[in-house]
Amino acid sequence: ITEPPVLAATTVGNNVDCFGTATGSATVNVTGGTAPFTYSWNTSPVQTGATATGLTAGTYTVTVTDAAGCITTATVTITEPPVLAATTVGNNVDCFGTATGSATVNATGGTAPYTYSWNTS
Repeated sequence: ITEPPVLAATTVGNNVDCFGTATGSATVNVTGGTAPFTYSWNTSPVQTGATATGLTAGTYTVTVTDAAGCITTATVTITEPPVLAATTVGNNVDCFGTATGSATVNATGGTAPYTYSWNTS
């Protein structure tokens, strides 16, 4: 009498790109058990592939069932960066017709490094 190796699952997550978006994903890797496997992610709607996509920040659980009916679960946490914000400070020109003014921006949140684009018109 033999038995298959124990069914086990691990997950790998890809975090959300920007605050408040649904760009995260997670993949389950299965070892042991008896193929083929079925998958059920606790998403709305339920996703049934080895990879769940369109995820927002949060914790997700995948249930894996093998051909023999053995079940295992794994969880993954998807995170998001803080909301991107910018503050500006302007310094007026000293005299009419001179180019002595300036503007400074301070970006916070999001994912560094930041790229800036100024419109001078």
